[in-house]
Amino acid sequence: MHDTTLSAVGFARARRDRAAELGDILVAVAERSRTEEGCLESLVHRDLADPDLFVCYERWASEEAVARHLAQPYLEEFLDRLRDCLEQDLIVHRLSLAGPAPAPVASEVRDVRDGPTEPDDPTTPGR
Repeated sequence: MHDTTLSAVGFARARRDRAAELGDILVAVAERSRTEEGCLESLVHRDLADPDLFVCYERWASEEAVARHLAQPYLEEFLDRLRDCLEQDLIVHRLSLAGPAPAPVASEVRDVRDGPTEPDDPTTPGR
């Protein structure tokens, strides 16, 4: 089976004293992106050694999902607000998997209908 997922990694460097504003904008866009059909993941990270640098990671189900996302009207407003906060142009790398995705580990998969589990409870199913 051919994997159609696409990922994007974006690097955004804030202008001096604009990092908090830039971070707020990026997080708001990530939250909105996560509501879109085909968005599998949308995260914003802040570099620990360089607090003016943000790294955004998105994973989409298909090229079509990315195209729908990029056509969203709210993105134009986002880009206008973003430009005011950036020290340099946003750098985006689009990625595809270089090999097959790993299968989920059995211990990571459980039915949420089983309710919460206590990590040290020996009576927890599967222990």
